Amino acid sequence: MNILMTICLCWCLSLVPIFFLIIKLSKDKEKTENIIHFERYATIFEYYLIKAYDIIHKDRILIYSLEATKLNESEFKQVAKDFGKLFLQLIGPSIQKELTKFYGNEKVLMFNVIEFFNTKFEDDEIRKNALDNLAAGDSNEDN
Repeated sequence: MNILMTICLCWCLSLVPIFFLIIKLSKDKEKTENIIHFERYATIFEYYLIKAYDIIHKDRILIYSLEATKLNESEFKQVAKDFGKLFLQLIGPSIQKELTKFYGNEKVLMFNVIEFFNTKFEDDEIRKNALDNLAAGDSNEDN
């Protein structure tokens, strides 16, 4: 009886490291899959970021751009927050889960989303053109 219990115990103890090795390999495989499919993730991510920005820009930013003015700080923060929420609504829960897994956690995902918004907002061509037109109009009036 003791021999049988010893054999069972040894067998169980030998399976524990194998079990942990299998778990580690599956996590490593998941990380490798993320790297292999990076282009797919990036394409999906960018598509929905652009779509969300276009909607927010049209509804909330365009009027400021046409008038060559800027949002104040509190308005900017609210629009950025709304952009993040709209992005999450557009991608839906399954893609959100995938992108969160890809970026590691939701905080990093949202950092990248808001960083995209900030960059696009700073590069607002309509506002730049309106400012240029205003400057050109002011210099023509001086002549």
